[in-house]
Amino acid sequence: MLNSKMRHNSRYLALSFLILFLSFFQSCFIADFTQLTYTTFPAQKDTIIGADDPVWIDFSMPLIKVEAENNFIVTASGKSCKGDLSWQDDRLIFTPAADWLPGTRYLFQYSGQVETTDGREFTLAVTVPFFSVTAELPPQLLTGLTSPASGAQAAPDAVLRFQFDKDMDTALSILDFFSITPQATYLHAWETPRILAITPLSPWSAYTTYTWSVDTNLTDATGIPLVSSYDGNFIIQNETTPAPVVEGVHPVLPSWEDGFDDSTGATLSTTGSRNDSWISFKDAIRIDFENPDQIDLASLQDSFSLNPYVKGTIHRVGTDPDIFFVFVPDSGARFLIDTLYKLTISNELENTSGVPMQDDFTVWFKANTEYLAVTSVIFDQQVAPQTLITDFNSYAATEINFPPAVPPTVIRITFDHAIDTAEAASVIQYMEWERVLPGGGPYGAVDIAKPDSYNLVVTFDGNFTYEAGNMFRLSIPGGSGGLVLESGAYLQTAFFLYITYR
Repeated sequence: MLNSKMRHNSRYLALSFLILFLSFFQSCFIADFTQLTYTTFPAQKDTIIGADDPVWIDFSMPLIKVEAENNFIVTASGKSCKGDLSWQDDRLIFTPAADWLPGTRYLFQYSGQVETTDGREFTLAVTVPFFSVTAELPPQLLTGLTSPASGAQAAPDAVLRFQFDKDMDTALSILDFFSITPQATYLHAWETPRILAITPLSPWSAYTTYTWSVDTNLTDATGIPLVSSYDGNFIIQNETTPAPVVEGVHPVLPSWEDGFDDSTGATLSTTGSRNDSWISFKDAIRIDFENPDQIDLASLQDSFSLNPYVKGTIHRVGTDPDIFFVFVPDSGARFLIDTLYKLTISNELENTSGVPMQDDFTVWFKANTEYLAVTSVIFDQQVAPQTLITDFNSYAATEINFPPAVPPTVIRITFDHAIDTAEAASVIQYMEWERVLPGGGPYGAVDIAKPDSYNLVVTFDGNFTYEAGNMFRLSIPGGSGGLVLESGAYLQTAFFLYITYR
């Protein structure tokens, strides 16, 4: 009986231990795998929200709130935005301290570890960029177009100009967004909806640095403020010295002895067609300034440029008040025929007081020339008309009734341009006298005479006799690559004259 009762108790104890073990096993090994989820506002990338809308993140489980708040941040252009955090149930809300700026791209980020109230931990990484009111970028000041440029020297009467990338609200009071120190009296005017001009009512003070500021109270035509505030400065030099001003540029003859007389007398245009202005290919260029005695020659050399490049030097000529400047190409450097040139004097030009020119000065021109022509040819006192033939197979030869003769041949050539002694030597370098039937040339000139400015008498020699049926050719190459006089004149086309003896 006792043994039966003991066996019954043993079974009871075993069953109790089994139940206790199963309970312990369940508490140790049955885990809650529910994941933390969330929703946000704004929910989509680059959503446009209202100017005063809060942004928030809503969690699917209760969190330890103090720790959860540390992961919340809103930034714009890398800077944290100020605002207040609050909870509404399991929703963490950020309310901005001031309205969101229209057109600004903000970045809402929730990143880090959170812990639920039941002790579980999760890591979140949430990034949602968004805009306020509009996705268009706020207006900007085009600082590279501000005149005078920040840090630059300016004339006492310089107009301060600002250019923006959008149409601005031109009805705003200038005092609300613009300031300048030291204080100055000025007028402001919107020259266009994008260009603001500040004109001093009296000259800026000499030897003074002015600092200006344009702040975000200035808005565009739709009410969006500037993306940021801007500031800069400019420096005023001697009030009695105005900025350099170019009065005119025109070609002159490159002659110190003659005082650089006008070449064509034409002033190179800064407003007309680029094909309106011409100079001779060998001209120098005269530059006239207002107050020329105050122009710094070294500064003019540095600020002067020609494109394509022509090597040369700028000289100061004359005495006060008759002072001008001349760019003279170096020996052997000339302007290329029919080439378009751009002459620039940049606003880096300063006068002797250090005041710079306000704007670049630019003119365009081409180098021009006149064409040379042969008006007559005389062979041993017999006149032969000029014949221009470029195709040997279709020539119409000029016949000259010469009896058989022996060299030399004397030819008088008359041009429509005066030719000096140096040019005459160049002419005979290019001229050829050649027997084409039955062949045997060409033959070079052995003597040259110049009875006057327009005539050359050239003597040719060759080891042959002139016989009936012989054909000779007198030729001078044309084009700018051929014979070119010092004046720039050249034969437009090659000159050919065929002579048949009979």
